[in-house]
Amino acid sequence: MPTIKKTRKTPDWTDQHKKKYDWLYNWMSLNYDNIDKNTFIDDNKRDLLTIIEKNENWGNSSKQSLLFMISRYLDIKNNKDRYIKLYAQAAYDLKKEMESNEKTNQLDDKEIKNHRSIEYLNNCLELHKQKMDNNLNEHYKHLLLFMLIKQPPLRTSFYSSAKFLRLLTSNNKTDNYVYITRKGKLKIYYIVNHDKASNYKTFAMDKQLSKIQLHDEELIKFINESFNKYPRTYLFEINNKNVSDSTLLNWLRDITKTPLINFDMIRSAYVTYYYEHNKTYDKREDLANKMRHSVDTASKNYLKITNLEEMTQDERIKNFAISLERSEPHYQWLLKKGFYELAALSDVLAYHNRKALAWLKRRKSYILLAVNEALEDDKAAFDFLMRNKGEVWAAAIQVCNGSDKAEAWLMKYNFPHFVFLGQVLGNMEPPTRNSWFGWFDSYSSSSDYSSDWGDFGGGSFGGGGSEGSY
Repeated sequence: MPTIKKTRKTPDWTDQHKKKYDWLYNWMSLNYDNIDKNTFIDDNKRDLLTIIEKNENWGNSSKQSLLFMISRYLDIKNNKDRYIKLYAQAAYDLKKEMESNEKTNQLDDKEIKNHRSIEYLNNCLELHKQKMDNNLNEHYKHLLLFMLIKQPPLRTSFYSSAKFLRLLTSNNKTDNYVYITRKGKLKIYYIVNHDKASNYKTFAMDKQLSKIQLHDEELIKFINESFNKYPRTYLFEINNKNVSDSTLLNWLRDITKTPLINFDMIRSAYVTYYYEHNKTYDKREDLANKMRHSVDTASKNYLKITNLEEMTQDERIKNFAISLERSEPHYQWLLKKGFYELAALSDVLAYHNRKALAWLKRRKSYILLAVNEALEDDKAAFDFLMRNKGEVWAAAIQVCNGSDKAEAWLMKYNFPHFVFLGQVLGNMEPPTRNSWFGWFDSYSSSSDYSSDWGDFGGGSFGGGGSEGSY
C-alpha cells in the first residue's frame, strides 16, 4: 500500500504578526542604515536577538512578542532554518520569567525604572495646574492624568475613542462614551461598548458593568468644565478628530516627566495603591469590574510589591521634594528611612530652620549645604556641586530657574525625580535663609553658572554621585 505523503500546514501570519513586523521595521529603519522592509529580518537574524534582548526601553512583554513574531516569520519562509528554535526558545524563556514575576508580584526591569506611585502622580497633577491656561494640549494632558488617577483607569483605547454623550437615547451601543447628565445632581459615567473585555464572560453576560459611574467630585467638575470650555465630539480631539493612542502616551510621559511610563504602569500603580487601603474581596471585585478585568488578573498582573529600599534614590528624592511642600508624612518617611540629612535640608528650605542648617554644618554635609547656597544664586556653591559629583543637584536647581536644557539632560540620564524636585523648588517662596558665611567663595572663585548641560558625566556618577550617601 502506498504511503500517503503528509503536507505541512503553513503557520498563520496574523494581523498581530504584521503589526509587530511593521513596528520592528520602523524602529530598525530609524536606528540602522540600509534596512529593507522585505528582507530586514533575513538580513539581520544573527543580530536581532541581541538587539531586542539588550534594548532597555522595551518591556519584557514587547520583547517576547517580537521574538515570537520573528520565529513565526522564519518558520513560514523556511521551516529548516535553525534560528526558528533560537528565537522561539528566547521568547519562551522571557514568558517564563514574566510568569515568575507575576506570581511574586515583582516589578520587571523597565517597571523598576519607570514605576511611579499614585502620590507622585498626584503631585505631577498639582504642579501642572499653572500650565493649563488657554492651552488646549496642556489642558488635555491635565485631563488625562486627572482621569487616570482619580478614577479606576481603563485601557488606553477607551480614552482615545470615547465621545461625549448628553442623551442616553443617542447611545449607539458601538462607540464608547463619557456620559454627562444633569438630572438632579451633575453626574458622569463611562459607557464602554467596545474594548478588550467586551467578550469576556463576566462583561458579556452583565451589560450593566459597561456603565461606570464616576465619584470623585473634583474630577466630575473638571470634565464638565472641560466640555463647556472646549465643546467637542471626542473626549480628546484635535482638528475634529480623535487623538491616537500614541499621542495620549506622549502626553502621559510629558506630564509625569517619566520617559518610558505607560498606561499599564498607571493601572498597576492604581491597583497597588487601592489594595493597600482596601483589604476585602468585595472591594477588590468592585475595582476589577470598574477596570474591566478580573480580581485574579489584578492580583497577578497589576499588583506590585514596590520595595522602597531597592528604589531608594527615586523614592527618597520624591519624598524629599514633597516634604518641601510641608507634607508631614513625607518628612516622617525621610526620618523613618534614615535620610536625616535630607530631612534637615527640608527643614532649612521649607521652614528656614537655623538649627537644622547648623546640624548640616556639623555633619559636614557639603553637597546639601551647597544646594542650599546655590539656591540663593551663590555661584561658588553651584561650581562646588559641578566639581564634586553633585551635577544632578545642580541640574535640579537650573530646572528650578527654568532651564529646558537642564531638564532635558536629567531626562536623558534617567533622573526624572530630580526634574520633579526642580519643579517643586521653582514653586517655593523666595528664600530668606542665612548663607554659610561665604565658605564656598574660598573654595572656588570661578563658576560657569549657566552650564550648557552637554554630555559631561554621562550619568556615570551612578545615580547622583555624592547624593548617593544621603
